[in-house]
Parts: sequence; structure tokens; C-alpha cells
Amino acid sequence: RKAERKPFSKNDDFWREARSGWTESSLMGPRSRRTTLVLFASGLGFLCSVVKRMASTKSQAGSTLEVVKRMYESKGNKMVIATTGSGGYGLASLCQVPGMSNLIQEINVPYATASSTEYLGKEPKKFVSADTAQNLALSSFRRARWLERSSSFKDLTSTKFIGVGCTASVVSTKPKRGLHQAYVATCDGETIRTRHLVLEKAARDRIGEDKCIGALLIQMAAESLGTQVPEGYLDGILASTAGGKSKDTLSELKDVKCESSIEAILSGHASRILFYGENNKGLCDVDLPPRTLIFPGSYNPLHEGHLGLAAAAQKTAARLIAAESKEKVEDISAFLPRVVFEISIANADKGVVDVKNIQSRIAQFKSAEGGPWPLLITNASLFKDKTDIIPGCWFVIGADTAIRIVNPKYYGNSKWTMYLSLRKLLDSGVKFFVGVRATKNGDVENVKTITDFLKSLDEAILEGLSDLFVGIPEKDFRLDLSSTEIRERMK
Repeated sequence: RKAERKPFSKNDDFWREARSGWTESSLMGPRSRRTTLVLFASGLGFLCSVVKRMASTKSQAGSTLEVVKRMYESKGNKMVIATTGSGGYGLASLCQVPGMSNLIQEINVPYATASSTEYLGKEPKKFVSADTAQNLALSSFRRARWLERSSSFKDLTSTKFIGVGCTASVVSTKPKRGLHQAYVATCDGETIRTRHLVLEKAARDRIGEDKCIGALLIQMAAESLGTQVPEGYLDGILASTAGGKSKDTLSELKDVKCESSIEAILSGHASRILFYGENNKGLCDVDLPPRTLIFPGSYNPLHEGHLGLAAAAQKTAARLIAAESKEKVEDISAFLPRVVFEISIANADKGVVDVKNIQSRIAQFKSAEGGPWPLLITNASLFKDKTDIIPGCWFVIGADTAIRIVNPKYYGNSKWTMYLSLRKLLDSGVKFFVGVRATKNGDVENVKTITDFLKSLDEAILEGLSDLFVGIPEKDFRLDLSSTEIRERMK
């Protein structure tokens, strides 16, 4: 009809003959009618398959988003994900639900070899393996905890951190001899769970395989949060992406138990553990904000003298911080820094602390007056080692400890080696808040005792280290008993 209204050519007879010939030969002949019906049926079948696939895709997206929404509803959790090789479908789904940043802190795709090596801290022996997926999950767990380092100790110890790792080999530009597979692992600091998905070759294109792996990632991430996943969720996506049944296999590997925090520090896999409140497990390698007051000691036992010195050091540090603001401050409470007690498993003077007693010492800080108090267990016996693992922190010490710090005995009997070591601490922002202490002879040791000793070594040493030691006023605190004397009185 369109041709009659608007002929393509001025030669109308030509078009009439063409239409007439096509009608007679194509529609009127028996063989042509069969051909037309076959073509019509094929086209209808293709159209149905397209509609079915569209409906299946919509169903997949709907079910995946439903799982993601349930993940969002979980509270008190933080998650970091690292995936390489595949899983983009799952990552995209996570970004489609508003507010997911309350749960997902970070998504990493360490795709290149150098990127994966940097993220893991070492180059894996085999990139697509259970070991690599587990290490990705563990690194992500540590990353999740590190990103919350500025939170309160209560939040740090009550939040559940999850790390998710995925590594995969899927359809690429060239055929692969090996399996099309993925390993997905989750880590909550106690257990690493791992699943291995092997996809049937040639059953899907790359997008289809990515959907399957992304769905497995979503399912495992949801399960790690305690979120209920609809029954048959993953099986449905595996079937729909393959156009029906396929010879895929999904296996769950044996769970890997993470080291306990004490085991980790004893083995050297962790340099510090934070204990706080009812959390008996401890958080490994937690970073502390600059100017946190670290109070080292053996705490055998923890007594009121320690708590009094900690409170006095807080006030002295707050006055110093307030003075830096160059504003008139009447209430210094807003400037009070955190106090964290510290026990080193190795002591420069007393040797290795009896590990059997560590748990009993940890328990003291839960029930102590004004507690619970945060406690850090480290493997650093010297202050230079402590500043390496807790950079930017300040220290609370008694005058007797300050005297040992400036003693050349601990620096190869060289006063200049001592000076250079302490000057390095000062330049890195370290300060020592020194409490007054009475000796057995009735003498008083304080920050002046330290400065007098430095002056006796050399005027230049005193001048270079004068800002390193800050005296705590005697009116705020004075310690007349040592832990040894208190233990004797307790017998």
C-alpha cells in the first residue's frame, strides 16, 4: 500500500509486476506456502526465546536484588570485597540498592598481576585457587577493620567485619584448556568458608558465566551476614544462563580456622591485639589514632596506681593539646585523648611474659574501676619497636621507666646512639608523659630527674631532647608503691 501511495520509481508498471510476481510465486505455490510457514514458525520461536530470556533475566535481577536488599537490612556489619577474573554482575547488583555503603565499605578489583600481588602482600603460586580466594578474603577482612580504625573501641569490638574474596577463570578471547571455574571465600576473623564452582564449557557466553559467579559471590556474602537466601537461588541462575540443564558442579571446601589472636601474635602473624569490653577474642593489628596515650606495663596486677597515673596523664595531655589550639579553653574534657594500656609479650628487662598468665591479666581490664579499659598486647619490647607498630602515639610512663629510657646501657653504652634514637622518636611526634615516683629511700623521681641526667651527659643532648619528656604535676598524681610491693602486700 505504501508503494502504491509513494512509488520508489516513476515506472509504476515495474513495481506492479514485481509485487504481482512475488505474490503469485511466493504465496500461491504449495512449496512456497510450506517455506513461509516454516519461516513464520522459526521467527515465532526466536521471538518466544527472546521474550523468555528477557523474562528470565528480569527474574534473575529481581531475585538477586531481593537478596541484596536483605543484606542491607542486616545491622552492625561492615564488608570489603575483592574479586579478580569475574564477579562483576554481583558487584553491580550491590551498587543498585540505595544505602549499601552502610554495609559495603569498599569493592576492589585487583585484576592485573601486580595489583593482586600488592593486595595480597605476595604473589600467589596460582591465581585461580582456593588459597588465593582465601587470602583475598583474609586481606579484605583486615582492610574492613582498618577502614573503621577511627571508630570507638566499643564499635570496633561489637561490629562484625566480613572479607569476601573471589578469583575466577571464564570465557576469554582465546579458548582455555583448563576449567571455567571460580573460588569464592568469606572471612569473619574466625573462620574462612570457601566454595568452588566449575562451569560447563561452551554452555554460556562470558556474560552468562559472570552472572553465575556473581550470584555465588552474592549468596556467600549474604550467608556470612546470616541473611536468608531463597532456596534454589543459585541453581536457578545456573539453569537459566545455560538455557536449561548444564553439567556444572558446586562444592564446599573444608572450613579454615583463623588463628586465635594470641596464636597470631606468638607466631608473628600479628604485631598487636586490641582487647576491649566483653570481646575475648581480640582484634589483630588494629590501628590507633595519633596521640593515643599508650601506657606500657606488665600489670601483674593492675592496681589503682596505674589507673590514677592514666587519668593524670590524660589531663596533662589535654592541657597540652588545648594550648596548641591558641584559644582560651576553660573545659579541657573535649581534648582528653584515649588511654590504651599495653602489655608486651617480650620485656627488655624481664624477658618473655608467661603466656599462660596473659588471659588472666586481660580479664583485669574488664572489671577495673572506671572500666572496661582497652588493652593492647604487642610483641614490641622497646619503644622504638612500639612506635613502628603504633605510629604517632604518646606514652605514659613512671619516672623509673623514663630513667631506663635514657640509660645508654640499652644503646650499646653510647650516649650519642641513645640521643639519635630518642631524637628520632621526638621527630616522629612521640612524647613521654612522666609520672612522679617516690623511691624506697624517700627520694622523689620526676621529669626533673630525667633532665638533670641528660644535662650530665651533655648540654646538647638535653637541648635536643627537652621536648620529649612532659612532667605530670605531682598534685595530679604521685606513685609511692610499685607493682612488686603491692603483690607482696597482697600475699
